[in-house]
Amino acid sequence: MTGRVTYYFAPISAALPNVREGKLIALGVSTAKRSSALPDVPTIAEGGLPGFDYNLWVGMYAPAGTPTEVVDKINADVGARAADAGHARAVGGTRRRADA
Repeated sequence: MTGRVTYYFAPISAALPNVREGKLIALGVSTAKRSSALPDVPTIAEGGLPGFDYNLWVGMYAPAGTPTEVVDKINADVGARAADAGHARAVGGTRRRADA
């Protein structure tokens, strides 16, 4: 860590290794409920901003007109990899084509 930022919102999966290694201090989680990954870290609402609830959303995009077979393959591969990493409920089941 370079010490150039005062604070940063990061996905728990990205920040957790640095928190565990003592390189970062988790000040709060942005969701309405505490995270099971960091149960001792209060929510931002608990820290003094009532009603604060921000869930990170990440999307994957492909160019308009990408063949359905390619989109389906990418979706299946990402879903399988996410399931391997223990994040299955966050991936899959929400695939939509904006150009469909």
